[in-house]
Amino acid sequence: MKTKANGTAATKKPRAGTPRKATKAKPKITPLLPPQLDGACFPTLHSGMGKQSDGTVTVPGLSGPHAVTIESQHGNRVWTGVVTTKVSGDTWNATVFRVPGLIATAKKVTVGLDAISVTVTNILLLETSNEFDTTADVIP
Repeated sequence: MKTKANGTAATKKPRAGTPRKATKAKPKITPLLPPQLDGACFPTLHSGMGKQSDGTVTVPGLSGPHAVTIESQHGNRVWTGVVTTKVSGDTWNATVFRVPGLIATAKKVTVGLDAISVTVTNILLLETSNEFDTTADVIP
């Protein structure tokens, strides 16, 4: 490598008529916000530990891996899982499994219609959505 008299590296000048290299535009940085959960539908949730339940979540602009958490509002039940495939628009399929919950502080519901709260969490950013309250038929 050639050096200049002052000790710095010499740079080559482009030959006359040689086009300059195009510079890439810097990507626009968009602030990453928590997911906005606009809807959730889990018609049935299995009450047995480890049993799979399927439903959908509606989250505008969803990208990247996301987790789903469902908590029973009347007992100690918790389901966790992941967003899987896109249905259409902003609606995505999700699969959850019953996991051990906290000690019940409210009336425990065994089976039947139960009020639930659903949240979606961006796994990479650890940002959690708003809660979406709905109902589900809890079955054995």
